[in-house]
Amino acid sequence: MSFMADQMLCPFYDVGSCDRGSNCVFVHGDVCDMCHKACLNPNSPQQRKEHNLKCVAEHEKAMEETFAIGNAIDKTCGICMDNVREKNRRFGILQNCRHCFCLECIMKWRQSEDVELETIRSCPECRIHSDFVIPASIWVDEGPEKEKLIEEYQENMAKKRCKYFKPNNPDSCKFGNKCFYRHENADGTIAKCDSPTEISRRYQNRPGW
Repeated sequence: MSFMADQMLCPFYDVGSCDRGSNCVFVHGDVCDMCHKACLNPNSPQQRKEHNLKCVAEHEKAMEETFAIGNAIDKTCGICMDNVREKNRRFGILQNCRHCFCLECIMKWRQSEDVELETIRSCPECRIHSDFVIPASIWVDEGPEKEKLIEEYQENMAKKRCKYFKPNNPDSCKFGNKCFYRHENADGTIAKCDSPTEISRRYQNRPGW
């Protein structure tokens, strides 16, 4: 281990408890100005560079989260009129509009059985159509932050198998190529599905419909 000692940071020095001082066989790291930890290896410029990049990225992420939390403090649900954060609820962020709702309220709205489909897929306030609702613990209403949230949500949905889709039966899910979930055949390939309109038309033309 001695031939690698000059490349290994002392884990005790990092937490302020190394009692060997200058006699320690391990490296006593320099203190990072960002995280204030003794984790910069004076013998490794590459390690210092990599840590600095990681530390800056983590700091920027923490700042973004702090800003997002602050931005959500006074947000009230447009349906129940409660402050979403004060009620310890999640936000239900609509894809195409900026109005604020708690997840519970907007999902109840979109599951109403006595309202036309186009109406319940629209915002209760502005009537702009949204195909989906994103559950979120922070509030974002526009810009790159919302675009990133939508992208991550769709990527996560695409990894999950659709509960309606039956392998090798592209018409088994009525949402067709508009479904956000994974339509996977028995051989692992992704099924090519038609639009919901085309699938509905085929069902209506079947005998006994």
